[in-house]
Amino acid sequence: MYNVAKIIYDSALKDQLLNDKKEVIENVLPALAAYEAIMIIKNILDVKEAEKKKEIEKLERDGGISNRLAKTVTIVEEQPEVVTTASPAKTVAGSPLKKG
Repeated sequence: MYNVAKIIYDSALKDQLLNDKKEVIENVLPALAAYEAIMIIKNILDVKEAEKKKEIEKLERDGGISNRLAKTVTIVEEQPEVVTTASPAKTVAGSPLKKG
């Protein structure tokens, strides 16, 4: 949100932002926030793609993988499996403390 406010503050909309104009608060701020979120997602995806290419190049250098095989290699992360077991409900006929 800091970047969004800074973009508006550095633009001609600065006076309107400081005067709490309805158009800026309802239209410009949400649109810029959405744009910044999309750019962050794009940067994350670009980094992942670069890491994937780097890993494929490393495999080609070290293991001698052919180009055809290198294009089909995908890096898979192992995720632990969650196993849940349901215990049967216990029924108690009587209290062991009561006598009689």
